[in-house]
Amino acid sequence: MRLFEVSEKEIKRSQVLQAVIQGSLTRTQASQRLGITLRQVDRLKKRFVKNGIVGLIHHSRGRSSGRGMRKEKGDEIIRIVGEFYHDFGPTLASEKLFERHKIKVSREKLRQLMMNAGLWKGKERKTSKAYQRRRRRSRRGELLQGDASPHAWFEDRGEKCDLVSFIDDATGHITARFEPSETKEGYMRLLRSYIEKHGCPEALYVDKNSIFRVNNRKNNSKSSQTTFGRIVKELGIELICAHSPQAKGRVERMYNTFQDRVLKEMRLANVCSIEEGNRFLEEYLPIYNARFSKEAASLEDGHHRVFDHLDLDRVFTLREERTISKSLDVSIGGQIYQILNCSTPRRLMNKKATIFFDLDRTLWLECQSKRYELVLYRETEAELPEMDRKQLDNWLNRKGSMTVKERLVRGIAIPA
Repeated sequence: MRLFEVSEKEIKRSQVLQAVIQGSLTRTQASQRLGITLRQVDRLKKRFVKNGIVGLIHHSRGRSSGRGMRKEKGDEIIRIVGEFYHDFGPTLASEKLFERHKIKVSREKLRQLMMNAGLWKGKERKTSKAYQRRRRRSRRGELLQGDASPHAWFEDRGEKCDLVSFIDDATGHITARFEPSETKEGYMRLLRSYIEKHGCPEALYVDKNSIFRVNNRKNNSKSSQTTFGRIVKELGIELICAHSPQAKGRVERMYNTFQDRVLKEMRLANVCSIEEGNRFLEEYLPIYNARFSKEAASLEDGHHRVFDHLDLDRVFTLREERTISKSLDVSIGGQIYQILNCSTPRRLMNKKATIFFDLDRTLWLECQSKRYELVLYRETEAELPEMDRKQLDNWLNRKGSMTVKERLVRGIAIPA
């Protein structure tokens, strides 16, 4: 005997039709109660008299959909995903199946296939505190959110590094580059390349890293500022430091996407170093921005051009104060440099001077509003530079383990 599942809707229809057959209910009343036409009442009544309540069950129940995917095709998709995209998410995997294998499958269908095959696990609902999203700024260039993400971007093909990036709050347009670690030089290179393409933004929204502000309470006066703080002030850019990562959530969420999507795109392109990564971003980011960025609410551009009196080569420099000795030399980083082509040497003796370093590590000296070139005289024993936590982690990653000779000199046991 064959068994059928009957719904509450079908039970109600059977009761109404039974009343029609017994004459206690008219066809019009039955039509109104069931919400169907008189012709449909007659059809259902005929099927009910012939087959009973089973005749009210839809004929397609229990059959596979004509639009469903064949099992052979599903098995082929899972084989390809397991071989090439085993750790890809359903969205990115569906894109790669179409781009590289000409197989078109929806993201949701692929997610179901991957979950059934054990290649994907659904995300659990978060129970943490909810932070409501702030409305986007209306103009492009009105606000940039900046941050850096240390990650094994090249997996086991290269060293761990940082992705330093800016994201426009109004459009979601991303500008980024790889750097060995999160340093002021990395932010300076990124900001300069952004300004040369788009102009100066009105404001920059970052965290409370010591790159952006002086965190030492003893020296935290209104006049004290970091190198990067001086640069944005000269350029007329407002620097805003967020109190929490959630406050600049747009750039934080962007890294969640990049650590999945961009990392796997670079794996397919066999990107193995910072130089190759930056060349990859030059080609990839325009495609990414064209697809995912949005139109600003206002057509007005919030960028402003660089002030006429500013020279970017001079603005984007590191600066240190020194006192010129009687022999017209200065000590910089454990090395002694002499001043060249000075026609009035006595005027510079024991005078305060500023040493400028550009991003290419070219240096010169300015004293009494004049510029002087420097030449290396000799090296001295340099003091060890101070490093913060992120710089120390990057140095340890590059240093590697001690050699056998170093262990013998330090009296450390050699592992068997």
